[in-house]
This record gives sequence, C-alpha cells and structure tokens, in this order.
Amino acid sequence: MEGDTRHPANRGALCEWVEQPDGAESLEGRLLFPEIQGKRVIWERATGQVAKRLGDIIARHGPQAVAFRMSDALLTEDYYVANKMMKGFVGSADLATGAKAASFADSLVLGLGEDVVPATSDDFDRAGLIVVIADSVGQDLPIVWQRIMAAREENNAKVVVIGTGESEGPSGIDLSLTIRPGMGEMLMTGLLAFSRRAGIIDRAWLNAHAAVPDGFWDALEEGHDLWSTARACDLAPAELQAFYDLFAAHPRTVTLFDDPGLTAAIVNAHLATGRIGKPGAGPFPVVTACNAMGAREVGASPDMLAAHMDFTAEHIALTSRFWGAVNMVERAGVFAAKCVGGEGVKALWVVGDFLQPEDVEAVRAARKEGVFVVYSGSMAIEGLGDVSLPSPGWGEQNGTVTGYDRMISRLRPLLPTPGEVRPAWWAMTLVARAMGWRDAFYFNHPADVYREHARLSAYCNEGARLFDIRRHAAISNPAYDEMTSWRWGGAPFKGGHFQTTDGKARLTLARQNAFPDAAEIS
Repeated sequence: MEGDTRHPANRGALCEWVEQPDGAESLEGRLLFPEIQGKRVIWERATGQVAKRLGDIIARHGPQAVAFRMSDALLTEDYYVANKMMKGFVGSADLATGAKAASFADSLVLGLGEDVVPATSDDFDRAGLIVVIADSVGQDLPIVWQRIMAAREENNAKVVVIGTGESEGPSGIDLSLTIRPGMGEMLMTGLLAFSRRAGIIDRAWLNAHAAVPDGFWDALEEGHDLWSTARACDLAPAELQAFYDLFAAHPRTVTLFDDPGLTAAIVNAHLATGRIGKPGAGPFPVVTACNAMGAREVGASPDMLAAHMDFTAEHIALTSRFWGAVNMVERAGVFAAKCVGGEGVKALWVVGDFLQPEDVEAVRAARKEGVFVVYSGSMAIEGLGDVSLPSPGWGEQNGTVTGYDRMISRLRPLLPTPGEVRPAWWAMTLVARAMGWRDAFYFNHPADVYREHARLSAYCNEGARLFDIRRHAAISNPAYDEMTSWRWGGAPFKGGHFQTTDGKARLTLARQNAFPDAAEIS
C-alpha cells in the first residue's frame, strides 16, 4: 500500500498503523446480516421493528427517552442523518460521539465567535516557532509530527514540546518541558503575563480587533510571575524563561495542543500578541478522532445544531424550516457521563465500532434493565443489541470526512462490503421512513446527504458563519464520487475580523479557581 502523494493532508506519508489488505480479509466475527434477538432477518423487518419500538417509546415516555451514541469513526453523512433524525424529528438532543473534540468548541466560539480551527498543517511550513503541548504526539499524530520535523529541518523552525511525562518525550527538538499534570493552563496564562511584562503585546492590533473584559489584566498579574508559574508547573525558572524567550523571539508561532481545557488560555496568548489570522501563526487544537471535525460540522453533540449553529431561537427556527422538521428540539441536551446515556433513557441506538469494553458492558446492563438497544456496527457483539444492523468497517466506508484543519476528504472503499452490510446513514434513513418521515429522508446515495449538508451550510448564511460549503450544494453524483480534497474557510480571521456581533475577538478570563495557590505547592 502506498500513500497518495497528491493528497494535501499527508502528502503520501502513511503512519505505522496502516495494515496491508490482502484482498482476502477474514470475515470472522463480522456482523453480516440484520438480526433481531440474534436471529437473522431481512432489512425491512429489522428497520420496521426499530421504527415501531422507537415510536412506542416516544409516545409513552417522550422524545427525551431516546438517545444516540456514535463512535468517533463514522462519516459526516452518518453524523448528519443521525443529527437530523434526532433533533428535527424525534425531538431529542441526546446525541453525542465519544470524541472530546466537541469540548474545544465552547472556548473557540467564546473567543473567536465560531468553532473554527485557525491554523492548518501548512502553517508549520511558515512558522518560526512550533509549540506542541501534548503527550505522545509522535505516536498519536505521526503524520503531523513528520510535518513538524520537516519544518524544523528544512525551514529552521524552533520546536518546543511540553508534556506531563506520561510518555517518553521526542528527541531532536529545541526545548522539552515536563510540567505537573493539570498545569498547562497555568503555563500558558503565565506566558500571557510574561508577554505583557516583556512588551510583546500587540496593543494596536488588540485594540482594533479584540475586546478585553474589565479587570482582565489585573487578574492576570496575580500569581503569574515567573517564579510562581515555574513552581506551580514544577519547572526550574530558567526552563520556563527559555520557553518564554523563544516565544518572544518568534512572532510566527503555531501552538498545537490536544487538551480542550487549554483552549481559552492559548487563544488569549495568540490574540494578545496578534499571532492569529496570519501565515505561520495561530492556535491549533487537534484530536486523533478521524472525523471529529465532520461530527462538529453537522452538530453531532447535545449542545450544537448543524452547520455551526447553536440553540438560539433564530437558529432553531432556521434549521426547523430547512429540514421541514415535525418535532424540532427546543433546547440543548447535556453530555451523558456514560455511553448508555442519562436517567430516563428507554431506547439507545449505538452506532459504529471501537466501543470500549466498559461501554459494551454498560450497554448490556442497560438492556437487562429494559432499555431497547439498537446496534449498528461491523462486528458481531453477543448480547449487545435487541436489533443489530450491519454497517461497514473503516476500509469499506464510502463518504466524506473532515480533518482537524478543516480539510474535507472523499473516503472511498478499499474493500467491497460483504454480506448485507449497509451504511449507517442508509439504515437510519430506512427507520426514519418507516416512522412516517419519508419526504425528509429521501437519501439513496451518500451524495444526497452531502448535498443537503452543503445547502444547509449556506442557508440564510451571508457571511454570518465561516462554515459555508455551498460550492457543493448542487454537486452531481459523479462529481461527488471524483471529489478531490479541499479545505473550507480559507484563511480564517485574516485581517482581524471574527465571527462575533461586532467583528472582534474576545479575551476570556481564566476559569475561576483553575490554578492552585503557588504557596500551597511544595
């Protein structure tokens, strides 16, 4: 197997996880046919049973009794149909993926006005300094790490890696810092305080393009001097100063991080120093889930609507009108602590593979308590679902995904689908039709779903949201099949315009009690 050298996401590089398909992959353990209570049935009977049970549960217990839990390895088309079905027709917002990507969204929206990742992999090639705040980035994101190392070798970019020591740090970098777990936000807030003392705050840019809350700078100074920050982070002051000096010396800085809790502090540092919306500069939140961004784009989270809309009255009405919804959800849901959802869930649809063993046991336990469970996946898992619907494995998927830097890619199957395996979006479409929503769920090809997704992104969106893929609102099936990768959003925030009501970004105060008293840290 060889990588596609023309693909902008990896330039042909493949990670060590890639397995060589031999054309005769074993089907042992695969779910190949629809089943009810472990017995093979035809698709129409299986989806009819799901529709009947869901309808009965909704009639008896209300929409909030239905929950969807989706894996991190689905296509955007799967996420879109699930989100539309749940929020527009069932009337429940209890839909979520396992990805922590949704956790980035709140801070990005608060600071920048929209859930938009400002940087891309191309910014590594133009950066003077690349700061990586993550453990095991070389293992979890090997292609990204190769790009970073190439930037260091070819462009003389400086590389700083900050971790907690949970794994061995990479070699061949300019500075490695091991900090106390949980102190990443303290470190970056200390960086902002240093930037103010060192005079590298871009006052002109900040005044023109960002709003600073009252008392922000006074609150920043307390407990964030060099020595207090170093002590809290378990660093020598000289180590911390070396990092701060590198930051001061390189205005073109990219900060790559995988902890949602760091988002606000890192965005603050980039905004205050004007290191955003420019080539080679910007905060860069990443997740390892293969289509976490696609899930966010279509609102596959309890607190999001599709197309980067939220639960305002305007967006609820707009989405309802576009979908022709019969029972549009009126408020955001809450994140369930477990896969099985919260109290009161009577029907659970688990979609996708990569369930953890504890999740499987939790679903089985819920089923024993009377919860009706539908399972859509590629592997046969005994006792998991009342109804099991076979869906493709990753190498059999056919649709689109969006990478961590807004790159939409067309995923084509490497292997044919065996047995009666069908896409998850197709199975949900059949269930929705059986529940009486045929006109709204007309999808017969993944391009049907993608086109509607694109049209919704453009609907009543004249610059209100950067997420706008209207260029594909009328894409033909053949053009969809031949689609090449492309990145939506262009160069976001170029020129200092943000997606807020006044066009300004927001510096946000640190979380209350986020940092321990330095005097209490031995």
